[in-house]
Amino acid sequence: MKALKRIMWIVAFLPFAITAFIVPGLPDTIPTHYNSSWKVDGYGSKYVSYLLPAVIIGFTLAFALMIRSKEKQAETADNEKEKNANIANAKVLAITTIVVTAGFAAMQCAFLYAASKDISGEVVGSSIISKITYISVAILLIVAGNYMPRTKRNGMIGLRCSWSMYNDITWERSNRFAGKVLVIAGILILIITLLVGQVAGAISLFVLLGGAVAISLVYAKRVYTEQKALNDSRKEG
Repeated sequence: MKALKRIMWIVAFLPFAITAFIVPGLPDTIPTHYNSSWKVDGYGSKYVSYLLPAVIIGFTLAFALMIRSKEKQAETADNEKEKNANIANAKVLAITTIVVTAGFAAMQCAFLYAASKDISGEVVGSSIISKITYISVAILLIVAGNYMPRTKRNGMIGLRCSWSMYNDITWERSNRFAGKVLVIAGILILIITLLVGQVAGAISLFVLLGGAVAISLVYAKRVYTEQKALNDSRKEG
């Protein structure tokens, strides 16, 4: 766990370090905003480039506090099962943080590249920025999908709804299924973005992610219905 947290903070501070190295060589005024077509429609000081790295560090700090909370719960757990569950959830939170911050770091590098190349308002680096965004989301879905089945029932991570949290069985089955669906969605988004283009990538992101959530919820409701009926029959018996 210590190694994961160390990597987490290295990835969090890397965008700030890269930005500090690049910013002195940028023009004083750089593109700071893009419209829906990824055409520059706003300019500002080059020091605005530090905003995203600061957000990344703040994001990491917030998740570090949640991870520490899970570790404390593991230390004070009443039994081995509860202890292992909190440790597993802490690891999933750390891995998720690493993947998300790495995606943000890639986006920051793309923004710095565009800023160093474009002061004319033309579309420069737009395809790079958008592709990195969709690829980062796809990778996050794949990683999250792989780790969701390893989470234990909790209120922070995983497929959390009243149906999935009914009992341990509904949680495990719902998150195992949702994990597979997210992996498939992530792979499809990744392939479409790389082979077809940014517009198709954007469409596939919203359609596939929305579909994955809907299908997972339907499955969770089905498992809940089965488990509730089983528990009700046992009570009557």
